[in-house]
Amino acid sequence: MQQQVIDPAELDIPQLEQFKGGLQAELQSIQGAIEEMSKANESLMMAQLSCDQVKDTILEKDLEIMVPMTDLLFVRGKIIPDATVMVDLGADCMIEMSPEKATEHFARRGESLKTHLGNVGETMSVKEIQFIRISKELEERMAQLKLQNKMNFLE
Repeated sequence: MQQQVIDPAELDIPQLEQFKGGLQAELQSIQGAIEEMSKANESLMMAQLSCDQVKDTILEKDLEIMVPMTDLLFVRGKIIPDATVMVDLGADCMIEMSPEKATEHFARRGESLKTHLGNVGETMSVKEIQFIRISKELEERMAQLKLQNKMNFLE
């Protein structure tokens, strides 16, 4: 499906205002999506670092850990060498993996998310340019209308 290009100069003021409002809503939605993806990417990076930390802890044979139960409560625990980790896949689905496989899993998901972030960023740039063009056209039209009203008033 080919996108239709609309010249802002061909639209009247109410259409420009409506178009501007729609673009503004789209930009806010896209910005929200970017923020959510950034948070998800941060979580993936933290999970990947945690898997690396588990592997390092096992290699160092320093198996005593503190397990957070809440933000304020921790219990003593011990990592079992050769143990697997539980990875949340989303939608209430978890899978058991080795720390190495989990690290690979998080790295793949992170790369996929970066690709999506890039695509959404491109869309945001296009929408921002459209918003600027529409806003500029609307400002020019409103200035012309104001000048025309002033001229009519003086006649």
